[in-house]
Amino acid sequence: MSGRRSLPKTREQPEGVEKFCAKCDTWWPADVDFFFSDASSPDGLFYCCKACYREWQARTTGRTRRPTPASAPVVPDLVSVPWLGTIALGCTS
Repeated sequence: MSGRRSLPKTREQPEGVEKFCAKCDTWWPADVDFFFSDASSPDGLFYCCKACYREWQARTTGRTRRPTPASAPVVPDLVSVPWLGTIALGCTS
């Protein structure tokens, strides 16, 4: 056994079951409104709340974002440019 002590991650309250967010150190209702689903977790919920996850995601993915199809440069169809289409298709006239 390791020396690391496992803290309880859920608790019963009069309002219902609550889950502890490991990022913001706050107890939230243990449901999919506050936590993402996680099939590998014993309670079926992700280890941090949705707000903390989205904050982390915005910080980390904003720097290396790939262009989306809407913002990607438009590449012309080779056949729509008459002289370029003949070269690309291997036709010579």
